[in-house]
Amino acid sequence: FFARAPGAWVTPMFFAEDRKWTSLLLTHGFWHTVFDARPDYAVFGNVAVLWTGVRLCDLFGGGDPLDIPRWQALASYALFAMVVSLPVLLLPGRLPKGTLPAVWALGVLMPLGIHDASWSGFEILGRATNVGFAALPVAFLLLWVRLTPVAPRPPWRTALLDAGLLACVATNPMCIVLVPVAAVPIVRSLAAARSRAALGAVGRRLARDPDAWSLGMLVVGALACSGGASAARGDGGLTLPPFDRAVELGLARSMLYALTWPIYRWLNTDRTLLLAVIALWLSWRCGRSRHRLLHAGGLALLAVASAVLVACRRELSEILVGYRTTFPDRYFYAQYLVGLPLVATFAADVAARLAPRGAVARLPLAGLYALVVIAAIREPPWRVPDSQFIVDDDGCFARSAARAVAARAWRDPAGAPAADGRFVGIPSHPRFPDEILLPRDEVVRAVARRRAAPRVAAASPAVR
Repeated sequence: FFARAPGAWVTPMFFAEDRKWTSLLLTHGFWHTVFDARPDYAVFGNVAVLWTGVRLCDLFGGGDPLDIPRWQALASYALFAMVVSLPVLLLPGRLPKGTLPAVWALGVLMPLGIHDASWSGFEILGRATNVGFAALPVAFLLLWVRLTPVAPRPPWRTALLDAGLLACVATNPMCIVLVPVAAVPIVRSLAAARSRAALGAVGRRLARDPDAWSLGMLVVGALACSGGASAARGDGGLTLPPFDRAVELGLARSMLYALTWPIYRWLNTDRTLLLAVIALWLSWRCGRSRHRLLHAGGLALLAVASAVLVACRRELSEILVGYRTTFPDRYFYAQYLVGLPLVATFAADVAARLAPRGAVARLPLAGLYALVVIAAIREPPWRVPDSQFIVDDDGCFARSAARAVAARAWRDPAGAPAADGRFVGIPSHPRFPDEILLPRDEVVRAVARRRAAPRVAAASPAVR
């Protein structure tokens, strides 16, 4: 991911919400930032990335606060690497081994518009502000593993899965729609009880079941985390876009993109609807019965995500007009990652049905790996895209810090000027003049080190 989008490391800066949330993190602490950074929902995953970057800077960067965004970029790269590697780590025994490398490679090379003339390549990889969308595919995979044990599972592993699901809910409120699905086995066991005595026996067993207790804590935690979440924008009600734009936004760009991204610009409304019908029919006709519930659940999740975008993000339909651009990719990469294991299981199912035909059975997997090759050609990680330098720091932040120290721009934790303030307010960039609050003493030392560095370099030849 560094190779695909090196700008966040090469020319680091506090970008968008990373600026405000890092200030909150340093002035008010981790949990305050998680629950108060936004008024409508928690942002645990985003803040965890920012916090990890700060700790990495302390451990490996000498605690230089002016270098924090570089280490936060590293934490962001690591998070995306973990997300796309989860299928390989969690799904052996659920996905055929031959599909796992393809799913991983397609995740690493997921189309993000990095080589297009848009902000997408600049604002996703290496940033924390948009990592919250990744919680949706992570929650989908964790729920899949929870509901389909391939071997007896100790209670602590179930608790870890539920803790992961809770972290996803505390990052992206859309993940709460998955929590009730985790209770399906319990509902089935209760529904199977045909008498009052049998129902009592099931209840007593559940009361002693650690998995049921873990699920109960997950539900309580999810309700607590999402209590203030709201999908609606609150800007005068919902206004749906025209039909053609709704199809492009909700169907082509969201639900079908894991399949259609190589031909996206060839699509139109009629072709998109036709492909949707064909994909749905093939999934039911060629998919194996043990994967049908998985496909149905994945499609339902994609449908919910698409409906939220169409209903609550109408402005996206004004940008996605005529299948000419995929920007803004941040709203859609999660749906792509949810779709990848669905595509892989479908390819494996078709291969299994074609097994009696010999070499023909290899075609579905060959098609899956062909997508990997196309992805590498479309957005080659060996070529640095121009989108990485839409905004170039070029030392602006360090110079702003020096000016802030010279002006004694001390601030209290609320950002108000204070003669004895423990923080310094620094404009993060000429294009983003909002101040970020960093610890005063550390900034003063960092500025002094940078001022001394040129004098040391200049003195070296004379010493020799």
